[in-house]
Amino acid sequence: MLGHERLTALFITDDIMENVSVVIAKLARMVNRYSDRKLRVHHLTTQQFMLLNAVYDNPLPVYQLAVRIGVDRTTVARNTERLVKSGLLEHQSHIDRRRRMCALTENGKLAVEEAMPTWIQIDNDLLEYIEGENIEGIIAKMIVLCTFRER
Repeated sequence: MLGHERLTALFITDDIMENVSVVIAKLARMVNRYSDRKLRVHHLTTQQFMLLNAVYDNPLPVYQLAVRIGVDRTTVARNTERLVKSGLLEHQSHIDRRRRMCALTENGKLAVEEAMPTWIQIDNDLLEYIEGENIEGIIAKMIVLCTFRER
């Protein structure tokens, strides 16, 4: 579980509140580290799990995976290569040769299924931390922030 005092110390400064973008960046890093620690028992990182889960039902090209999990294509390409080498993901050909499709192997499906309870627990831990707050409103605002684009 995340420590309330530790989180407060990370985000509240002598100036009361840091710049919003700094707070969001710190929060993203903290949640990613927390998720990585929890997923380590499954030999996966947060991004690797998100990639595997994204193609659980249907193969997707690298560029769509990047959009779906919110990282750049080079990060997806690097992680997919690692997952291919570990036997959890495979590349499938596509009519358009420039679009390399990523699909789960049987071992990849097993890995997602085994790690899913941990992933759900991570969500529950985070939701428990903000219990009593307007959770639906907070999540709605986070979704809006995820769609933020430079104007």
